[in-house]
Amino acid sequence: CAMTLEYGRWPDPGQLVKLRLGHSDSEEIRRLLGEPTGKGEGRMPDFPDTATVWSYEYQRVSASTASEVEINLLMVFLKDGVYQGHFWFEADDEAQLSGVTP
Repeated sequence: CAMTLEYGRWPDPGQLVKLRLGHSDSEEIRRLLGEPTGKGEGRMPDFPDTATVWSYEYQRVSASTASEVEINLLMVFLKDGVYQGHFWFEADDEAQLSGVTP
């Protein structure tokens, strides 16, 4: 029996080029990328202080004898509500499920 689990929503990565470093505000980010799946505080090496971090996350796991795993994570950094940069991580791999014999 195969089952697929999904979490989150992945924004259109083509919209990232429309963000203007030091100019785009939180409303423009929302309009281009949608509502983030998470919000918090974090640090980047070039920032002397913490920055607001919006996260956009999408995960898909297909479970069978071997598991297909897809993880997408976009973190958008803001200072005083203005875009300061982003970090994008994407992984697509197969992993063996624990306790499952092929």
